[in-house]
Amino acid sequence: NILGGQSKLNMTSLTTNLSGDDKKVVLYMSSFIVTHTIMSHGVVRDALIKALGGTSRFISTYAVTSFATLGPAAWIYFRRSKGTGESVPALANNSQLLSNLGLILAMKAAFMIPLLGSGKGIDVDQKKAVDNVRVTGIIRITRHSLFWMFAVLSASQILRGQKYSDVCFHLPLIVEALFGALHQDQRLRQVYPKQFYEQTSWFPWLAVLGGQQSAVQAFKEIGVTRFAVSTLFSLATYWYCTKK
Repeated sequence: NILGGQSKLNMTSLTTNLSGDDKKVVLYMSSFIVTHTIMSHGVVRDALIKALGGTSRFISTYAVTSFATLGPAAWIYFRRSKGTGESVPALANNSQLLSNLGLILAMKAAFMIPLLGSGKGIDVDQKKAVDNVRVTGIIRITRHSLFWMFAVLSASQILRGQKYSDVCFHLPLIVEALFGALHQDQRLRQVYPKQFYEQTSWFPWLAVLGGQQSAVQAFKEIGVTRFAVSTLFSLATYWYCTKK
C-alpha cells in the first residue's frame, strides 16, 4: 500500500509539473518512436516496400511519417515550451555541475559532426558474400556514430536546460537513438557478414579496447583536416553556449 501510494503520488506530481504543451510533446514524441520502430522492423519494412511499390516510396512514406510526428513536437518545444515550466528537482539540485557536464557533451556532439562521413563499412549489396571485412575511419570507433551523436546532443540539452519540457522532448530522442541502433543491428545481422559485427562495436571504443580495431589507424584515416574542422565546431559550440 505504501509503495502503491508513493507511486501514485509520484505520477500525480509528474502530471502536475507537465504543462499542456509538454503533454502534447510527449504524445507526438511517443508516436514518433512507435511508428519508427514498427516501420523499420524487418517484416513490416519488407511488407511496406512491397505494398508501396519500391524502396524509394517506402523511404518517402517513412520521411512523411517522421515529419508528421516529430515536426509538431519540435515546433511546440522550440517555439513555445523550451526554457519554460518547472525544473526537474534531481537536476536542479546539482544545477551548475550538470550544466557544465551538459556543455562538455554539447561540445562532444559538435565535434562528432564532421567525423560522421569519415568511415567505410560494408556495402549492403555485398551482403554475406564478403569474406574479408575491412572497415575504416569512424566505423572503427563505433558502427553507429550518427545515433550516438544525437544521443549525446540530446543528453546535453537535458543537462543544460533542466526543465521538464527539455526532458519531454530530448529523452525520447535518446531512447530512439540508442534503441534504434540496437534495432538496426538486429535487422542487419541477417544481411551483413558475421565478421563485421565481430570487428566493430555498438558502444563507442569497445572494439578498440577489445583489440579488434586500432585507434591510431582510425585517426589516420579520419585525417587532420576533419579533426581541425571538428575542433572548430566544438569551440564554436563552447562560445555559443557560454556567451552572455
